[in-house]
Amino acid sequence: MVDGIDASMRKELLSNLNNHLTSLEQMSQDDSLGETVTAASIGNEDVYALLTEIPPGKVSTYGDIARALGRPKASRLIGRIIANNVNM
Repeated sequence: MVDGIDASMRKELLSNLNNHLTSLEQMSQDDSLGETVTAASIGNEDVYALLTEIPPGKVSTYGDIARALGRPKASRLIGRIIANNVNM
């Protein structure tokens, strides 16, 4: 046991971290175009501008926003951009 974490817990934590990092890497791939999609390639400002166009009471999904930006496979990235905006 190191700092209150036993070997099995450490192994589980490392496995979870590895899975998380792998999923982040996979979600940066835009399968439809075979290119890497980053927040910069979509543009945070473009996402925020579309958010302001959603009327009160209307529901739009991350997929809706991604399609509106012409990147239908980037819905998870759109979600990450929105989640990281501290002003919303």
